Amino acid sequence: MKEFNLNKIKVDGTPASAASIAAPGSSETVLMLPFEGSNNDTTTTDRSSTGHSVTFNGDAKISTAQSKFGDSSLYLDGNDSLSFADHDDWTFGTGDFTIEFWVRFSSVTYVHLFSSVADSSGFIRLRFISASGWQFGGTTSSENFADTLSTDTWYHVAFVRTSGVVKVFRDGTQKGSDYSNTTSIDSSNGVFIGRNYSSTTSSLNGYMDGLRVTKGVARYTSNFTPPTSSDYAAAVVGSSTKHIVVDSDGTGAEEGDLKEEGDQIAKAWVNFNGTGTVAIRGAYNISSITDNGTGYYSLNFSSNMTDVNYSAVGMAHEATDSASVDASVRLYHDSYANVMQASQVRIATGSTPTGGIQSYLHQDSDAVMVTVFGN
Repeated sequence: MKEFNLNKIKVDGTPASAASIAAPGSSETVLMLPFEGSNNDTTTTDRSSTGHSVTFNGDAKISTAQSKFGDSSLYLDGNDSLSFADHDDWTFGTGDFTIEFWVRFSSVTYVHLFSSVADSSGFIRLRFISASGWQFGGTTSSENFADTLSTDTWYHVAFVRTSGVVKVFRDGTQKGSDYSNTTSIDSSNGVFIGRNYSSTTSSLNGYMDGLRVTKGVARYTSNFTPPTSSDYAAAVVGSSTKHIVVDSDGTGAEEGDLKEEGDQIAKAWVNFNGTGTVAIRGAYNISSITDNGTGYYSLNFSSNMTDVNYSAVGMAHEATDSASVDASVRLYHDSYANVMQASQVRIATGSTPTGGIQSYLHQDSDAVMVTVFGN
C-alpha cells in the first residue's frame, strides 16, 4: 500500500491538516466534543470546524469507566472543569442556538453544567437543581424547567433558543414551558463546562459525552429522538462533501480547483421502524419523525431546506413477505405546499397489490428508508 503526505491534500485550495480532515462540522457547529481517548487522558479534540483548544482544569480527565458512545467520556469529580478561551463563537447575540450533551450524574443535588463568562452583556448559565429542575440563567433573569433525575443514568439534554423562546429537552422530551428570552448573549470571554463561570461551587460530579454547541440554529423545536452518535454525524448542519484528489502514484494531491457540489449530495436521510412507536435507526439531518396515523409520517429536518424544490426518494420493507403485495414509499396525498415543506417532508408507506388495479393500501412498515437531495 502506498502512503501519501496529508500536508499535500488541499480542500478548497487551502492546505488541510489531518485534524481538519477528521473533523466533521460546519460553520454553525462551533463546538463538538466526543471525548474520545485513553483512560486518564487530559487532552481531547474539538471536532468542530473551529477546532478550539480545550483546557483541562483540576483533575478533569477522559475516563473509560463510563461512556454513552465509544469507549470513553469526560469525567469530573465535582472540583474540575474544562475551559475555552475568548472567541466570537460564544457570541450568540439575540439569535438561535443549541447546547446539547449526554450527562451521567454521580451527584445530582445542585450541578452547573455549562456557563459563559459574563461581560457587559448577556451570558449563559445552565444547571440542574434537584428542588426545581433545569435552569437557564442570563444577566437579569433565569427560568426553571421542572424535572426529576436519578444518579448513574445517562441523559441527553438540549437547551435551545428558537426565535426568542428557550426550550429544554431531556431525552427528546420538552421539560417545563416555553420561556421567552431575547437577551443578547455577547459573552466573548470564554466558556466553562462542568462549573459556574464565577466559582467552582456546585460543579459537575459525573460523566459527560457527546457535547455539541450550535450557533444560529435551533436544532430541536419539538419532541425528538436523541442523536445516536457522539459525533452527531447524523445532524451536522451545513456540512458538505469536499473532493480530495490523489494523484495516480499515491504520492500526493493533484493541483487544481477543488469544488463543493452541494446539490449533488444527500441533504438528509433516515432509516426508521414505523411500526408501533416510531424508532430511528440512523439518520442525517432528520431530528424527529411524527407518526400521523397508519402509514403516514412527517420527517422533520434538523436544518431546514433552503426551498421546497427538493427531491425525496425512498423504499420500504414489507414485513409479511407476501408475494401478492409490493411495499413502497410515496409522498403524502395532499397539496404540494403541505407535503413538501422547508422544515419537513410528509410521506406515506404501504403496498400495491399485484395482479390487478386496486387502491394503495396504507400500512406501517418495519423498515422505511428515505433520502433527500436538493438545497
